[in-house]
Amino acid sequence: MKRFIAIFVILWVSMLASDAQYYYGLSVKSYQVSSVRPTGLRSLKGSVTATIGNTADTRSLRNITATIYRKGQRFANGSCDNVTIHHGTQKYILQGRFSLADGVSTVDAILAAFSFHASDYTIDFSTTIIHPNGTKDHLVRTDIPLSMYLHR
Repeated sequence: MKRFIAIFVILWVSMLASDAQYYYGLSVKSYQVSSVRPTGLRSLKGSVTATIGNTADTRSLRNITATIYRKGQRFANGSCDNVTIHHGTQKYILQGRFSLADGVSTVDAILAAFSFHASDYTIDFSTTIIHPNGTKDHLVRTDIPLSMYLHR
């Protein structure tokens, strides 16, 4: 189960930075799971320490959410606390939560962890990026293969 939890915490940070990187000059230099703890039978909280480079001005990422699908069915939902990424390269502690989707049991999650294949999973991701001048961009990516993040 810890392996499964760690995969999703890492995934959530990868989504945060990888999707924004394409459009806004952000790049994840490194990351490490700082903590993972269950908050119930169907949910968990975690944090990741990430070194993030930003070649643009300071950007704030708000309303960061993700939905994970396994074999086309909704499997888990996640969110990350708001974060402000400053110009340059700095370390950030990113906090997030994941919970199993309705209809997915804890046993389903454990079995999925033991038979994990990245090709079984896709992700939908969204965030609002707030620029220094106050303008906002809503970034939405859907149906992204999990393997895209695991092979970076």
